[in-house]
Amino acid sequence: MGAVGRIIGGIVLIGVAILFAPFTPFAIAGWGLTAAGAIFFGTIGASLVLGGISQRLLPKFKVPGRDVSYRAVAAPRVFLVGRAELGGMVALLHTAGTNNEFFYIVLALCEGGGNGIEAWTSLKFGDEEVTFSAHTFNTVHSATGKYAGFVRAQVQDGQDTQTAFSMLTTAIPGLWTANHKGNGVAAIALELKHDPDKMRDFTIERLRVGLKGMKMYDVRTGTTIYSENPAVFLRHYLTAARRALRWTDRDQQQHFPGDKFFEYVERLQNWNGMWGERQASLGSGGGGDPAARDLGAKEWIE
Repeated sequence: MGAVGRIIGGIVLIGVAILFAPFTPFAIAGWGLTAAGAIFFGTIGASLVLGGISQRLLPKFKVPGRDVSYRAVAAPRVFLVGRAELGGMVALLHTAGTNNEFFYIVLALCEGGGNGIEAWTSLKFGDEEVTFSAHTFNTVHSATGKYAGFVRAQVQDGQDTQTAFSMLTTAIPGLWTANHKGNGVAAIALELKHDPDKMRDFTIERLRVGLKGMKMYDVRTGTTIYSENPAVFLRHYLTAARRALRWTDRDQQQHFPGDKFFEYVERLQNWNGMWGERQASLGSGGGGDPAARDLGAKEWIE
């Protein structure tokens, strides 16, 4: 029941309690309530009115955008295909150091797909990019430029066999141990050194990481690769062991006999709006690998 419905229903019950209470004209005419009945209807009505008013006054929860970092007990896991700048769900906030000058943050970014995502390309505080000399996985990188000496980052690609952040197991071993692996989830760990000038405009909500999404099995080449081809992702979505559908090769042959999988996806793709902003041919003609004719970055949410 909505807030307005609660309020209206409550007012009606309070009205009934008043009009049909003992010693009112309706009660004298034999249509009244007992004292207990009037109290019952009045109490329920008052409860509904107060509940409805409270519901109207409470702020409405909004699901954060994918480029916003946020805190939550649980959240949908992002499946990233292609390229995007993502925020993440906060998995750790902790200060350390003699004067608590170091601030540690872990953000869970997206599904790694078991084989890991392709790459991380940038880190941004709002619209300002924090520069690094390299962007490799599982390595602690120190920032260059403006934030040199004040920011360190380590990114995991989300493999099922990844290890815990070495930066954290060294800096805060009592809190982050070798068992904190986060298998299957691409994530970033940050160490920020306090500086009132450099960190003046820093907020967790505006942390964003540039990523190239998950690697998936391509039936045409028999290899697991990074791809922005929607057919490759669709097959991965249907067959991935961690998903509920878990299609087998037999299921694929039953629904898409022979080598018809990419042909069927091409037909679906030609329906307006099926795959997003623009369309591309997945046929064998046109030259080049169909995966090169990408559809732009896509986010798929479980």
